[in-house]
Amino acid sequence: MVKVLIPSGALGLGYDPDALERGLDARPDIIAIDGGSTDSGPSYLGRGMSKYSRASTKAEWQGLIAARAKAGVPLVIGTAGTCGADSAVDWLVGITEEILDDLGQTATVAVLKSGQPHDRVTLALQAGLVTPLDPAPDISPALLQDCTNIVALAGAEQIAAALDTGADIVIAGRTTDTAIIAALPLMRGCHAGGAWNGAKIGECGALCATNPQSGVILVEFDDAGFTVTPLADDAHATPHTVSAHMLYENSDPFILFEPGGHLDVTQAEYQALDPTRVRVTGSDWVPSDRYTVKLEGARRVV
Repeated sequence: MVKVLIPSGALGLGYDPDALERGLDARPDIIAIDGGSTDSGPSYLGRGMSKYSRASTKAEWQGLIAARAKAGVPLVIGTAGTCGADSAVDWLVGITEEILDDLGQTATVAVLKSGQPHDRVTLALQAGLVTPLDPAPDISPALLQDCTNIVALAGAEQIAAALDTGADIVIAGRTTDTAIIAALPLMRGCHAGGAWNGAKIGECGALCATNPQSGVILVEFDDAGFTVTPLADDAHATPHTVSAHMLYENSDPFILFEPGGHLDVTQAEYQALDPTRVRVTGSDWVPSDRYTVKLEGARRVV
């Protein structure tokens, strides 16, 4: 079994400190949190900066670094600095170093960057290796050169490789929201369909519960599926709230594409274990013939 503690849907949204303490009492194997979003538009990627202030980011991140040290487990963040651009990763690394100094702690920090050089992407385009995703415009070398930042959404493999180094803290550039949660369960042989499905359900914290703003949840993965437990006093998971999250930021309620394959929850079963917890089994992971990643870019238009 692998227990993943998710403090909130994204660093910057805040989290319930009492619920976080309950999560630590449950002895998680890892703490994972998303650092970004495309909800606010392409400006942050274009400028390579965070949506949230340095002060608020530092305050929340310091709480999680302290929690990591208390639990003695890795802390992972993906899409650092809202957009996951290399400059945003460097920004959070600098904040991390400052926090560790403030707390008098030492930690091994692994840094993953997903920025893609313009010329590399241009060569891939010319070789027929870049395909526009509907409704993206036609892609040309000139358009690529106009982008101020291009990032590739990393999958679970990169996160797993960083964890395999023994890192205490992993700060990753642009990743899929699920990758940071699915990585450790996959590394430890948990059910692949359950790992990806649980990661999708847990990506936004308590958004899969009756009190979506309450933040902290625990997802327990095993060899058959996963169990979701919201940790705030007034938050409950139900089969409806959990299954409904497959539609969040996803056009198909049964299929979710990831680097290297797709998740199929057509046969998934959602069972209420009690008024708070939901157990999910029957999810399927279907590997693809070719490993692909999504590219995101932003350019100035005025």
